Amino acid sequence: MNPMQNSRFSIFPAVRDAYNFLLQEWAYLLKMAALPLGASIATGFFVTFLRPDASALEDFLWRLPATLVLAGFLFLLTRLLLLGERITALPQDAAAVAERRRSFTLFWLTYILFDMGRAALMLLPAYLHKLAGAAFTSFSFPLGVVLVCIAFWGIRLMVLPTLCAVRYPLSPVLRRVQGPFFSLQLYGLVFTCTIPPAALFAILYNLLAPEIVQKLMTSQPLTFGQTFFNIVLQAPLQCLVAAATSAGIAFALRQILGEAKERAA
Repeated sequence: MNPMQNSRFSIFPAVRDAYNFLLQEWAYLLKMAALPLGASIATGFFVTFLRPDASALEDFLWRLPATLVLAGFLFLLTRLLLLGERITALPQDAAAVAERRRSFTLFWLTYILFDMGRAALMLLPAYLHKLAGAAFTSFSFPLGVVLVCIAFWGIRLMVLPTLCAVRYPLSPVLRRVQGPFFSLQLYGLVFTCTIPPAALFAILYNLLAPEIVQKLMTSQPLTFGQTFFNIVLQAPLQCLVAAATSAGIAFALRQILGEAKERAA
């Protein structure tokens, strides 16, 4: 069977279903998002005001605890979407508790490892340039090609946390998504999931703080109040993008696995 056909899903229906789900469950999800939003804002204040000269690596490490909290929220979202599980009505028998704990551990590990890999790809060129100096130009092009290839193939690992959240077997899915078209579709899915919240917050920025937009576009320093506002507004944007992307991946996997079951039947 053609792997391109086997791994194909429709981007726009997946994104539409993701946002429909977020709108239907907004009250529950907003309560669950309170902790990651608070952690993101607190971390943003700490790094911006107390570690203004932090390197990119140090910045990533300081923000790692907030990423861990966000991963917990996305686990709850994924379980609600795929299993209908709510934290207010969890089964209490020992087997269910153990299964949920294992699922969370796997979700948490795969999500953090993927995030660390993404950060490594972004930080590696700058680190090597600093380390090698002028000699960096001699291997910058082949290094760039290698990193692009890794990023192109590696994006398919974004599906692993979703699968781990419900303990779905990984190997059948990874065999089914071998074709390069799956990576292209995932990039398209992430981009499309990002557009609505990015457009919404761009409108809010222009309405509420046009002077911040102007300063950001011209690389001018922000005042304390403007920096405060920027951090507070960025946190829900990042949380919404992460939630929409996770939901979009879940609906995309539903399409792929559902079609596979239909073909098998």
